Amino acid sequence: MTTLHLEINRKNQWQSIRDSFLLLLGFSLFLIYQYIWGDTKDYSVLVLIFGLFFLLWIIPVIYFHVTYYISNRGLSIDVNYDTKTFTITKNGITKNYSFSDITHSEKNLNLYYKKLVDNVYRRASPWCGYHYIKFRLKDGTQIFLTSLMTDILNCNYECVETHYTLFPFLRQKDWQTIDYSDWKDINKN
Repeated sequence: MTTLHLEINRKNQWQSIRDSFLLLLGFSLFLIYQYIWGDTKDYSVLVLIFGLFFLLWIIPVIYFHVTYYISNRGLSIDVNYDTKTFTITKNGITKNYSFSDITHSEKNLNLYYKKLVDNVYRRASPWCGYHYIKFRLKDGTQIFLTSLMTDILNCNYECVETHYTLFPFLRQKDWQTIDYSDWKDINKN
């Protein structure tokens, strides 16, 4: 039986945030080096440079990580490729679907990954590890499978649409309107 279990895990979180963490670490070490051995002994200039770097590069990473985490918190998906079904569990409440229940799928990737399609060089952004797939189901449910749950780039699901954007925002109006209150706990039956 070929199955796949998806939920937020440390490995995928690290893959998403790794580049940003290493960039922050490298930049911090550079500033420390400049302060100790460099010509710049003015502490306020280094703090200003670090503050601007943090504001422009790291704050978006924190935003993506928090919104992706909130969207997928308490969500697990079990996919059975043999029976072509998947089970979604959100906060202990479970629903079963078949692959045919998916009416639309949309992959949202960072613009950096468009180079795989058109072979045009693009610089990686610190948040290029954040991407997601949005599934719309027949009953109106929308599921966001984010990079905190699985490696979206190597996902073997072919999406209907692929969008490339510099900032892969989860649109808040989409992920907050998912109503799980009418879901029945199939474990109680």
